[in-house]
Order: sequence, then C-alpha cells, then structure tokens
Amino acid sequence: MISVLEIFKIIFGIVFSVFVIVLIFRFSSNYMEMGDSNAQANIMLGFRKTVGDVFASGIPADYAIKDSKNLIIKYMPPQIHTSIAAVSMEPVTTIFVPGDRIGVHRMEYDLGWWKYYYILALPETTFFFNPLNNSEETWSEIYRVVKALPSSENIETKMYFGLGCNATSDQWVVNNLKKEEMLRFEKTMSVYLEKDNFMPTLCGSFNKEWKTIVVSPKFVETEHPLMFTLVNGTGMLYLNTSQPEKAHFYKTPMDVISAILGGKEFYNYENRDFLAQLSLASSLKMEEIGLFMHRPGGADCLPLFEEFRTTLESLKGLASQDYNDPMKMGELAIKMEESRQRFLDLQVRGCE
Repeated sequence: MISVLEIFKIIFGIVFSVFVIVLIFRFSSNYMEMGDSNAQANIMLGFRKTVGDVFASGIPADYAIKDSKNLIIKYMPPQIHTSIAAVSMEPVTTIFVPGDRIGVHRMEYDLGWWKYYYILALPETTFFFNPLNNSEETWSEIYRVVKALPSSENIETKMYFGLGCNATSDQWVVNNLKKEEMLRFEKTMSVYLEKDNFMPTLCGSFNKEWKTIVVSPKFVETEHPLMFTLVNGTGMLYLNTSQPEKAHFYKTPMDVISAILGGKEFYNYENRDFLAQLSLASSLKMEEIGLFMHRPGGADCLPLFEEFRTTLESLKGLASQDYNDPMKMGELAIKMEESRQRFLDLQVRGCE
C-alpha cells in the first residue's frame, strides 16, 4: 500500500514538473519576443541609416521592411511610431509612406543660390492626374508636380503615372507610365490632345490605390483631391472638396506632394521645415553677399548684389509668416522666383 508520504511526493513532483514546464515555456516565449523585437529594431535602424545614406549621396535605394503593417503604427513626422519604439528621422526631412518595400529618393527644390533637399520614401505608387481642361497652364502645373516626384530609373520600387479622361470615351489618355516617359509629353500634350479632339472630363472610376489628383481651372465637387492654379505657380489644394474651408495653399510642388501623401500633418511638417531652412539660407547668403560687395574691383557688380540682397531680406521676412496665409505665401512665391532671377543675373554678369 502507498503511504501518505509517497502520495505527497507524487503530487509534489507533478506540480513541480508543471511549474518547470510553464516556466520554460514563458522563458522561451519571452526570448522569442526579444528576438523578434531585436529584428524589428534592426529593420528600422537600417531604414534610418539608408535614408541618411541616400540624403548624403543622392543615390536612390530600395529597402525592405518586413511585415510593415504590423511593425509600423503611424508616421507622425519626424517620428515613425512602431510596435516597439518611436524612431526619429531628424535631422533629415523625410516624407515617408509605409510599405513592405520602400524606394528612398533624395529630391531637391532649386532656387539657384540655394537647394532645399528632402527625402521621399515611398512604396510603389501610381500618381494619376485628371485635368479638366486642355490649357498649357494646367499641363504646366501637372508637370511641375511630376518633376518633383521620384524617378523610376535605377531602382526596383517604381513610381507610375497616368493621365485622363476623355469625355468621348471616359478612358484614360495614358496610364502606367514611368516618370521619364511621362515627361516626354510635356511640350506636346496639349497640342496632341487638341488634334485628337480631347474633351477633358472627370473619370468615371479610379483604382482606389492610386494617388489621384483632379486639376481644374476652377473649384468643382469631386471625391478626389482637387488642385487649381492661381498665379505665379501658386494655387489651392482641396483634400476634401466637401470642406472647402480646409483648403491648403500651395506655392511649391512639395506642398502638393506632402499633402497628397500624408494630409495636413505632412503638409504642416514640410512647410515648417522648408520655411525655417529658407530663412536660414537667406541670412547666410546675405552675409556672403556682404563679403562679395567689399571685394576690390567689384563696382560693376555692386548694384546687382544690392538688388539681390534686398530680395533676400524680403524673402527672409516672408519665410517667418504663417504658411496658411495665401496672401503672404503668394508674396513669398514671387520673391522666391525673383531671387532665382537675381542670382541668374549675377552669374550672367560673372559676379557670382
């Protein structure tokens, strides 16, 4: 007969065995989770390094982010919030849209005397433009935005472009084009379409995955973002035409791109960064001009330098204004173009 002590030993052994098994299971589970977290952390740190390398070199790169939907919660510039931690992209200005495979590109906005560099980090994306008239101004505005988007060359993560639609057929004019193919139409599109009896209209249907932009000479109701030009390459962008009071004023193609890709959050981020850098660049350039103006033998260039410095002073003042103020930002757009021309005049005269 089994004694009470032996029964106790058996029960204790079973309980202890179960305890050890549970402990081992929990330890193994925690160890696996730590391994997964380390792997995810390495992915995001690798992405941050890739962004920095592309920003420094200007050479685009592909980057794989495994299981991005579960890893990345949201990008709230300048931080990518992930399931393990927040990763800051500072000091590199980065417009990022999550995906399992990302194309990382350094882009620039060139004023001649200064270049604003920023990163576009995007999965494969189709940008579809739906013009509602066939004017040269409309096409010019479309191509300004296209030029500010990444090239499809030398990288596996492609950007694609499309145009449409024709009222007589409700079909796209062109689609699935790479940037370089799209730009070939720049000088001939309006003439080509006029000969082809093109009647621009709102397309009846779109792929929901596309980044669609309706381009119109006036305000129209549409379920897609709407942009129309005002003057001097500026205009209004409506992400939701049912709320016209929430329109965004654009003065550069970056304003359009950032808003289309990330709404108000990206638009605010890009504008704050651009204007801060523009203000600093204007100050530094004015100091540089002061040195040039006092060089021996520079009398012929003096009037041009003074005009350029006056423009930069205005530019610096406007860069500190509210980027949601269309009047001030309209003035800023004029002064940016004026600064570009002033600098070109200095180069032509051999002063710069």
